[in-house]
Amino acid sequence: MGAVKTGKADNHQGSLTIRQYRAIALLLAGNTDKEVRAKLGIPAQTMAKWWRKRAFRETYESRARVLLDSAMTYSKIHLKEAVDVLRENLQAPKNADRIRAAIGLIQVVFKAHEITEIAVVFARMEQFQREFEALYGKDGAIYVDGHEAGPCTLGQTKKIPG
Repeated sequence: MGAVKTGKADNHQGSLTIRQYRAIALLLAGNTDKEVRAKLGIPAQTMAKWWRKRAFRETYESRARVLLDSAMTYSKIHLKEAVDVLRENLQAPKNADRIRAAIGLIQVVFKAHEITEIAVVFARMEQFQREFEALYGKDGAIYVDGHEAGPCTLGQTKKIPG
């Protein structure tokens, strides 16, 4: 990060204020938009304006990906150990312990499957976004019958004049 001037901090994705970086950190820590607004003392309109700002969204998304990648790496490292413990307990002398170990092992397998499915859906969404941007540009401007309907983001609908 470069020198901070007038409350701005530069990064490769654009210029964000220190408060915007704090908002991103709070969001990544699990706070809702409403909680972030309360902690930073900002109105809903300001938060909505930040979300419309491409640099804010891209910074949030890239940092969320890093966080998710770190969690996935940690999980992969320790998953084998957890499965080994469960597998050992499948031979436990007590039926209740064996049942708990079997249930735990099944849950791990299903959770791994869910995570894989989520990763596939996420990859598809990223591909859709790339295709969307290739068709409509990064600003998302949509033209209908030669009239610009205005910028549109994924998941947003626009009423087209006429």
